[in-house]
Amino acid sequence: MLKRDALEELFDYTGFAWAMIAQAVAALPEGDLTRPAPGSGWPGLREALMHLAGSYDYWMHKELGLAALIAPSRRAMTSWDAFEEYRRSVRATFRRALDETPDAKLYEPFTKVYDEEDGAETLSVADIMTNLLLHERGHHGDISTLFYQLGAKPPLLDYRMYVYLKANPASPLRPKGW
Repeated sequence: MLKRDALEELFDYTGFAWAMIAQAVAALPEGDLTRPAPGSGWPGLREALMHLAGSYDYWMHKELGLAALIAPSRRAMTSWDAFEEYRRSVRATFRRALDETPDAKLYEPFTKVYDEEDGAETLSVADIMTNLLLHERGHHGDISTLFYQLGAKPPLLDYRMYVYLKANPASPLRPKGW
C-alpha cells in the first residue's frame, strides 16, 4: 500500500493528467466528446471518462459510504463542463478523506465482500485510494487511443511531463487550471 505522501503525489499527478485531457478535449471538434470511436475498445471518449470519474464515485461514495452516490446518467454527460463538475465532486470526497483520516484509520484493514464469486477481501482505505489512482493511470492509454481514433492529438500524460511542468510553472506546455 502507498504511504500518505505517495498518495498525495499520485493524486496530484492524476489532477495534472485530467488538466491535460481537458486541454485536448477543448481542441476537439464539436460533438467529438460523445461521438463513437470504433476500434478503441471503448464506445467513445465519454464512456471512458465516465468510467474514470465513476470509479471514484463508486468506491468513495458507495463502497466506503463517505458521501452520497452521485451517479449521473450517461446522457447527462454531453459537455466537458458536466465531466469537470462530476469529477470535481467525486474527487473532493477522496481529497477530504485523505486530509481528514488519521493514519491509524487510513491503513486499518477491514474485510468486505465486494463480489460474491471472489469472496471477501481485506483492504484498507489507503488500499482503495491507491487502487483508484492506479486505475485512473491505467486508463490513460485508453484515453490516448480514443483521441487517435477521433483523429485528434492525444494529451501528454507521462509522469515525466508532470514532473517537468511542476518544476517549470511558466512553461507554455502547462495546462490551464493546474
